[in-house]
Amino acid sequence: MNIGKLILKKPYKHFFVSQEQYIAETDELSSSKIKHYYVHPNRKYLELDIKENYRFDKNGIPVVSFPGISEDQYNPVTIAQYALAVWELELPKSKPDFGIFLKLSNWFIQNHENGKWQYLYEDKISNLPYGWISGMAQGQGISVLLRAYSVDKKKKHLEVCDQAIQYFQKSMADDGVAYKFEAANWWFEEYPNPNNPGHVFNGHIFALFGIWDHFRITRNENSKLLFDKGVNGIIDQLEKYDNGWWALYDQRFKGVLNASYLDLQIRQLEVLNAIRPEPVLQKYIARWKKYLTDHHKLVKLTCKRLIQKLF
Repeated sequence: MNIGKLILKKPYKHFFVSQEQYIAETDELSSSKIKHYYVHPNRKYLELDIKENYRFDKNGIPVVSFPGISEDQYNPVTIAQYALAVWELELPKSKPDFGIFLKLSNWFIQNHENGKWQYLYEDKISNLPYGWISGMAQGQGISVLLRAYSVDKKKKHLEVCDQAIQYFQKSMADDGVAYKFEAANWWFEEYPNPNNPGHVFNGHIFALFGIWDHFRITRNENSKLLFDKGVNGIIDQLEKYDNGWWALYDQRFKGVLNASYLDLQIRQLEVLNAIRPEPVLQKYIARWKKYLTDHHKLVKLTCKRLIQKLF
């Protein structure tokens, strides 16, 4: 028994002990005054993350490296998440300094192509060509720009968001990010391969947050319709992300999440349910919260994730 505890100790800590505890912001979600981002880590983790987990170019813009790509890349999601972390750290202050945030938001103004934030490399895992776009990047880019608009009221932010939102309307085969199960039941793809869509859970909901931000600011009914179609997609597909004892990342690889990722997906559902209460959302919020406190499921998850990493 003691040997078993020693074997499980390291993977248990790696998969479950994390400072990245997520917060769901569920107040005033219909107000035109946008404040907190919908789901974000706690302040302690945000400060640590900014300090330790980002690399920057000479202008202070985050850069990343991808396997098989020699040059550093600008990942719109990484830049957006860094900007939103800066936003969250400044927002509670009596006199917030949004200078860094506005500089980051300006990257989305300077680096769009007709409202697209492109990835300038070929993604061989998802078989996506040079210049591909992501529903998650489109959504989070919109969320950054609309928070910048709330600070400086520059119309350019709205103009770019109006361009960016159009790619949620288009199918993947038509240069968009939408997978249309049915006329009113859509999924916004983080990795939009029309021949082999992954239906990534968290990426779809981050896209929905950007769409909802656009509706809150513009009151554009088409954005509200896009949001509702995306929520319908969650309601229709949600059971496919539950394997009976844990939650899954996507429908292509069906990888089981670590506990921190499951916490993220629970908080995302809590926000959606606060905007549009639905029994199926409430069912899986409660179900997945129980998974996080079930010792037997955690041990099973440790073994499963070890197998995933080894093979």
